Amino acid sequence: MARRAVLGVDIGTSSVRSALFNARGIRIAGTLAQRQYPLITDHDGRAELSPNGVLRALRACLDDTHASVESAKGKWSIEAVGTSCFWHSLVGLNERGKPLTAFITWADGRPGQSARTLRARADETAYHQLTGCMMHASFWPARLRWLRKNSPRLFSQVAQWVSPSEWLIGNLSGNRNCAHSMASATGLYDFRTRAWSDHALSLAGLRSSQLPAIGDAGQPAGRSVHKRWPLFGGAVWYPAIGDGAAGNLGSGATTDDTLALNYGTSAALRLVGK
Repeated sequence: MARRAVLGVDIGTSSVRSALFNARGIRIAGTLAQRQYPLITDHDGRAELSPNGVLRALRACLDDTHASVESAKGKWSIEAVGTSCFWHSLVGLNERGKPLTAFITWADGRPGQSARTLRARADETAYHQLTGCMMHASFWPARLRWLRKNSPRLFSQVAQWVSPSEWLIGNLSGNRNCAHSMASATGLYDFRTRAWSDHALSLAGLRSSQLPAIGDAGQPAGRSVHKRWPLFGGAVWYPAIGDGAAGNLGSGATTDDTLALNYGTSAALRLVGK
């Protein structure tokens, strides 16, 4: 009988990785795949990724990991797909779900002036207590105000704003929900109601209908998965969680007496509070 396994995917700022993990959470040798892609930068603070470039890299990783499962000759049964993805980033989609913008990543500093304007006009302490976020260029209110000011025509054409993970995973599995973890890093999420915040939306100039549904439930694989990666077709695909949260979980730093230090394209020290 085939042993149960989980497909893990990590979508980072500079590369994507995929691998199988057994029921004890141990990576299965020979299943790891990785593809890199360039971060598009400029002197003005730009830090973007190509949506199609990241999607191609993701598909290539899944091709490699799927091939390793095929070579194992029925040894593994893939039960679920779990993903982590870089936080604080966004992409604007048209009515057909196609990207109109690049992936504007957490590292993009161009909305800095918009963040300063927000701090001058709104109560940052109250906003922080509501969302857990600051009025910073990395969070969506400042980013969306900056986009509206600098690219008004483009902004008006966007039907929905999502995190890169919702677009990427949605293209594969059909699960287009935004996990609570990912929503919490946008600056638009109310921790008390576990929903989009009306106050934060007003600061960003958005309606909740322009954002994805929030939910952590998994969904069956989409048709494209069954066709290209049949051994992943029977798995439940879950929406991506933020890579910071995944880093704490993976390193066992899940209590308020243990810090997790993660470093890669960036570095962060995180503590899970009560």
